[in-house]
Parts: sequence; structure tokens; C-alpha cells
Amino acid sequence: MFVVNQLSSFYQDPLRLCDMNFGEISKHLHRCPSLIVPVGSMEPIGLYTVTGVLTRCGEVLAEALSSKLQVLTAPSINYSCTTTFKSFEGCAGIKERTFTNMLTEICRDWIFQGFSRILLLSVSSENDTALNCVLKRLNHSNEKVKCFSLLSDTRVADLVSRNRVGKELGRSEYLILSLVRFLFPELLRDSHRSGAHRLPEPGEYRTWKKRGKDPQLFRKMFPDGSTSEISGKQSTETGKDLFNYIMKMLEEEYSPFLIVPQNAS
Repeated sequence: MFVVNQLSSFYQDPLRLCDMNFGEISKHLHRCPSLIVPVGSMEPIGLYTVTGVLTRCGEVLAEALSSKLQVLTAPSINYSCTTTFKSFEGCAGIKERTFTNMLTEICRDWIFQGFSRILLLSVSSENDTALNCVLKRLNHSNEKVKCFSLLSDTRVADLVSRNRVGKELGRSEYLILSLVRFLFPELLRDSHRSGAHRLPEPGEYRTWKKRGKDPQLFRKMFPDGSTSEISGKQSTETGKDLFNYIMKMLEEEYSPFLIVPQNAS
């Protein structure tokens, strides 16, 4: 398998809830009451790659962290706050309120079972507002849940800006597609790599956001589903550097949270 071969230093033995029965989960829960939850997305990244590739990237990051820390990882939450993209065939999402309620209830069930530390690993900035609401609801007494948002993290953005030259709006497709070129090159559509296109002016984009993010207008502004002029310039080496940087950051920042000593709350 490509991912395992390329990521052998990270990807030894991920612990997946969906590969265990409840008795096996219970035994591990008593050793480590922590859980990593990849929060995915069904949105278009132009014609450069498949719908749902953001979810695939989130799964690899979550499972690599699971492998490194020996913390359980949950199945991906695949449908999220991506109704903005519903004018593109196959792309689907749910409203922020629905997503907030759904994820809050799922996490409360895990907390009820004894998971006292949950890390939400989100790959789409479209989920940020709802995820902040989830954290407020679940952390009212003490911090049980934390969230890492890949496309909103300023440290990752700073690293990307050192390699990227060109305009992007709303998200970094250069970041996404560089990760994909490293992790899943078979999911890229090479025939579209060289096609640059003009983006609307930033002011037009900001006006669209303020007026409610109309999905049909989004497709008119971005007819090929891409919000980047440089999506086709991604590279394997950049993707590898990004992956290693993100994993180092995740391990350093969230190990103290996820690795809970036995008998600790």
C-alpha cells in the first residue's frame, strides 16, 4: 500500500474503532481514554483530484497520529458544512446548525463511554464556525475536546507561503494538492495540471461571503471548482515537507492532551 510504504516512520499500526469490537475498545479505553476524530469534507478541488480527497488526507493524518501515539481513531465524519459547493455534481453537505448538533451528540456519546480526551482533526475551513460551537458546548466544565483545523492553522499557512507564488481565495489548494501528490498521486488528474485560470477579485469574493455564500453564484465565479491560480504547481517534495511538518506539530502540541496517565481524569 502506497501510504504505508511512504510513511513507514509514522504509519506502523493505527488503532481504528471500526476494526474493533466493543470489548476490545473497552480494554483500550481503560489504558488510554483518548480519541482522534477526522472531520472530512465533500467539496470540489477543481478538476485536479477526486471529490472527497480532503477526507482522505484527514484520515491519513489522524491514523498516522494514532499510530505514533497509540491512541484510538474514529471513522471520518465525512459530511460537513459544505453546502456552498452543492452546485457541483456529487458535492454535498449539511447546514452548520445540523452539523453542530450531530457532532456534539456523537462526542457526548463517546464522553459518556469514558473518552475524556477527544481531538477533532478538521481538513476544511468551512467547518470552523460549527466546530467552535461544538467546543463551547462540550467544554463548559473542563476541556474534554480540542480541535486542529488544517486549512486555518497560521503555522501551516506560513510554511506554505514560503513555496507558493500566486493568488488563492478561501483555502490553499496548493497545500491540499501537494499533500495529495505525496500521499495519493493516483488520485490526481494530471491532464488538468497545466490549466491556469483567472480568479475573481478579492473584493468580489468577500462580497459573496457577506451576502450568504450563494452556491450558484460560487459556481459562476469559479466555474471549474478551483479557488486557486496555482493548483497545478503542487509538488511531491512540498507535500512531503508539509506532511512531516504537520505531523511533528500535531505530535508536539497534542501528545500532552491525548496521552493521559492511567487513573487521571
